[in-house]
Amino acid sequence: MTIESLTYAEFGQRLGISPEAARKKARALRLQTALGNDGKKRVSVDLADVSHSARPPRRPAGEQPVSGGAIPAVDMLRLIDELRAETGRKSEAIAAEQNMVRELQARVARFEAALAGQRDLVTAERQRADTASRRADDLSADRDAWREQAQTLAARQSVSWWRRLVG
Repeated sequence: MTIESLTYAEFGQRLGISPEAARKKARALRLQTALGNDGKKRVSVDLADVSHSARPPRRPAGEQPVSGGAIPAVDMLRLIDELRAETGRKSEAIAAEQNMVRELQARVARFEAALAGQRDLVTAERQRADTASRRADDLSADRDAWREQAQTLAARQSVSWWRRLVG
């Protein structure tokens, strides 16, 4: 029963674990610790009393363990049949999606043709409205000219006849 003073790194190396795991192991076993002259924490431990069995490393979630055995031929044939059936289902789904894409493209072409017809109609109506607006402006100018001429004539007639003669 020999008690040794080891750093966490040395303790972990003796047990075959990381220094952090060694620190946790020392806390779990409630081993006595002290600060060494080098500034590192040291654990007082009797390695004969510490039992440690290394666990295999954890696999990430979803990863299957590697087996050394071969897959039986019957299982392999069943797997091939399943894959063929799945491929057939995927091919049917792809064909259905392609048909839907073709239908949508045909609808887009019909809408574009209808839109072109509507665009022509809107252009013609815009031209007709512009022509009507120009004509209305011309008529307003003519009305203003006639009104001015009528006011001038009315102003002349308001002057009495003898003033017009005398001048």
